[in-house]
Amino acid sequence: MEPSTRRKPSDLIAAIIIGCIFLAAAIYMTGIFGIPSFWLEKDIRSSQKISDNWTVEGTVSDQMAIYLSYPEDQSDCTYSFYLNRPGLSFGYFFRSGGGSSGVSEYIEEIVAEGYTDRAFLSMNLAKVARVEVNYGSKVETIEINSEKPFTLILPVSEEETVTFYDTDGNIVEHKRDFN
Repeated sequence: MEPSTRRKPSDLIAAIIIGCIFLAAAIYMTGIFGIPSFWLEKDIRSSQKISDNWTVEGTVSDQMAIYLSYPEDQSDCTYSFYLNRPGLSFGYFFRSGGGSSGVSEYIEEIVAEGYTDRAFLSMNLAKVARVEVNYGSKVETIEINSEKPFTLILPVSEEETVTFYDTDGNIVEHKRDFN
């Protein structure tokens, strides 16, 4: 009696399942369907060539992510803005970034068409200490460390107003950028 050279159907099914898992992992790792939030810092450091001795801090919502990268002395900065596209998306896609004099000098607001969130970022030279979001019927206060750069994501709404205050209680203006 000769040994059988035919493979069992269960071996073929197992090989197909393993192949699908490897294919799914490869697609996921390439970022074709977006970068997961937990890989954003790695992507920022790699794609924008951010040194390991720079701080990378940011804010992530379901719709967008905004990050600031800067050295300890805060003498320079790079921003990174990502969007989570509607549809077949499992993460975030880089939208814009780089150096910006606006981020260094004042508070920059980024609004993306079709999204209900907006991002704010600043190296905080104006020493912003708090943000008040007036929703009409209530006011939400968000405390900010006046000694550090900051990023913030808030909903976009016609009814609400966002007001930034420095450590002395003075209003600090922000600049809107459509992305």
